[in-house]
Amino acid sequence: MKWWIKALIASGLWIGLCVGGAYVIFPANTTPAEDARLSELLGEVCGGGLVGVWLLVAWMSGKIGKNKPKA
Repeated sequence: MKWWIKALIASGLWIGLCVGGAYVIFPANTTPAEDARLSELLGEVCGGGLVGVWLLVAWMSGKIGKNKPKA
């Protein structure tokens, strides 16, 4: 399986964990200001995590890092 397909699958899992965690962690009755702040926080965590997921999968696949194959 190509490394970017693995990264896409891991990205989907990461987004699912972020959204699922939001339903568990975020309180049900919030004000619109609190809801906007929590949504912004969720977006930052999901976005930063996606970068981390892609870098981790690329590193584990040998596309980046010390053991990068030479072309």
